Amino acid sequence: MAISLGVPTATTQRQIPIRLLDENRRVINQCLAANGRKVSFTHLIARAIVKALQKFPQMNDSFEESNGASF
Repeated sequence: MAISLGVPTATTQRQIPIRLLDENRRVINQCLAANGRKVSFTHLIARAIVKALQKFPQMNDSFEESNGASF
């Protein structure tokens, strides 16, 4: 746990208009209702993250330090 304090972290926040996301979720849920299925905001956001990482794989980079060298 103490070692984790030395690892650099980065966060970012974005504000997005939620109305379009909400409307799209409702339409999707109406289509899925016949099968008793639903999607949540979490499902949609996770899907967007996966699609973004496919397009911009460099955003899934990591940082590692071994024997004083950074990778």
